[in-house]
Amino acid sequence: MNVIEVYQQILADCITDEMSVETILLFMVVLHTHSIQVVPTVTINDLQLASPDQLKILAPLTHRHVADLVSALWHSGERSQDAFWYGLYVSKTPFEIFEDIPDDLMDQANRVKATVEDHPLIARLIPE
Repeated sequence: MNVIEVYQQILADCITDEMSVETILLFMVVLHTHSIQVVPTVTINDLQLASPDQLKILAPLTHRHVADLVSALWHSGERSQDAFWYGLYVSKTPFEIFEDIPDDLMDQANRVKATVEDHPLIARLIPE
């Protein structure tokens, strides 16, 4: 498994076709505003570690990168276009740190964050 495949697996397992665009945008926010410590049992071929016992930490995704990965979950329609997700992300959820999320979205954002944190590949999320 490589770094991109880790993110692809997390997104594929967490996001469903039935989810609202707003909820999916919050998944994007979580992956943009947090580093991921991967569980020690996962081998990541392209992650450079100084020593074998070093923690496996993946950097947060950029807006464009997370838009590209989310769009790949669909095979057709507007949801399959990275420009669709990027445009919505920067216009509706341009948050650079998780705490910047407005109060009216924070409960839902925390539920999304908990879903990501519970993924079996993730040991913990690290806020940026």
